[in-house]
Amino acid sequence: MANAKAPWFSRSIYIGASAVAIVGLGVYFNAPISPSTQVGGNLEGNCVPRGKQSNMFDCTAKLVDGSYQPFRHTRPFTRGTAVTFERRERRYFGRHYQLAHVAP
Repeated sequence: MANAKAPWFSRSIYIGASAVAIVGLGVYFNAPISPSTQVGGNLEGNCVPRGKQSNMFDCTAKLVDGSYQPFRHTRPFTRGTAVTFERRERRYFGRHYQLAHVAP
């Protein structure tokens, strides 16, 4: 009976260790490596509510580097509102954008 439980237990340890290794490699390869650069832009249209009773709004900004960045905010901004994002280059998988400032 003890031999029947041992393969199951060792297999679960192997799967758990593999999952931790895969997540660790993903974090390493996807980590930002450069200092941040500020990129400005404007909202393409008005921010729309996520639902009928939601206090969160979905917005899309067009940045000066040509990229479109969707983001959520608690205020309903209108078209043309100035936004600033921080851009950092990732090790292998493109760029990372983070909302830094929205003009009132």
